[in-house]
Amino acid sequence: MTSSVDGLLTGDVYARVVKANIACENGVVHIIDNVLAYIYKSIDVTLMTSKNMSLVWHDVLSKAVMAPLRERLMQDDVTVFVPSNSAFEKLPIQKQTELLADEENLYKLMELHILDGRVDLMGQDNQSTLDTMNPDKKLRLNIIINDTAQTYYVNGDGVWAEVVQSNVGATNGVVHLIDTILGFPYQTVWEHITENPELTGIRRNVEKASNTMKEYMSIENEKLTFFAPNNDAFLDMYRQRYDDYEALTQGEPDVLENVLETHLLRGQVVTLDDLVDNMQLSTINGKTLVLKHDEFDSDRWHISDGTVEAEIIRGQKMTNGFIYIIDRVLYTSGDIKHAKGGDSAEVSGSLAPCWRISGLLLQIITTVHVLRVAIFNC
Repeated sequence: MTSSVDGLLTGDVYARVVKANIACENGVVHIIDNVLAYIYKSIDVTLMTSKNMSLVWHDVLSKAVMAPLRERLMQDDVTVFVPSNSAFEKLPIQKQTELLADEENLYKLMELHILDGRVDLMGQDNQSTLDTMNPDKKLRLNIIINDTAQTYYVNGDGVWAEVVQSNVGATNGVVHLIDTILGFPYQTVWEHITENPELTGIRRNVEKASNTMKEYMSIENEKLTFFAPNNDAFLDMYRQRYDDYEALTQGEPDVLENVLETHLLRGQVVTLDDLVDNMQLSTINGKTLVLKHDEFDSDRWHISDGTVEAEIIRGQKMTNGFIYIIDRVLYTSGDIKHAKGGDSAEVSGSLAPCWRISGLLLQIITTVHVLRVAIFNC
């Protein structure tokens, strides 16, 4: 519920239902733990007392080195993107220890979450950038609209977080609750692939064809850039070029491995800040990829192998590099020509004849269709 007092205090007031559906003669009563439509807590008190925000205060901001940031949160006109308790709890124990032990880096990370002024996300545009207390870092917003609902995502130093609760009103500013700690990658490229439901297709194919790639992407001290086709990329290939899809996924493992290697750079980490129009990138199988800036939308980037051009949907910083999710599989007809005994051919119709689909392939395609429900694009 949104609150406003003389036009000065605005924001949403949230309450937790502690007991629901109490029947009465003339209706139903729900008992809640907060007063709606009335803002009476400052940001520091909000963090200390909220059940889903308490860890950032007690485990991080309570440290002596954080005194300047605590003082800022008690002053007027401030916005905070607060990692939820689950954002800390999902970190492996080793990463939690690493995060809290390096107080200098921890301070810089917390600066990344704090902004001067009151920033209401409802007033922001897609791809808006926001200045933070860390003078070298900005936040970037991404807004996904599905029907009438809007979901906000924020990127801080290469790490994306979903805003799970926005515009929480406070007497001295605004709080946005996020599901991930900005600027602190905690997964390798391979760990991210195995846990991201958008990437089940690429995971399955890497496991089938390339132990070497899997090993590279699992090592903490590697320096990698991986352009990962999402599930829709494989589904599009299945629908539009079935012969290629069949040769790639059901043919010889070395054919699949070669195509997958076209998507991987080793020894070079290309971040979002590094993207330059017509930048050439060398893959581990000797191919050259070219980055292209969208001529109509300055916020969009494409990657091409000279034959197929894919849009970069989202980039994410990992502990051993950077992963970009793309919407096409990068390959040329020559990459899979020898597996089919001929050149690539366009399949007539939206799907190949049913007699060509094995029971295993049917199961894979059904799984992909179900996964599409859970997929979001940034």
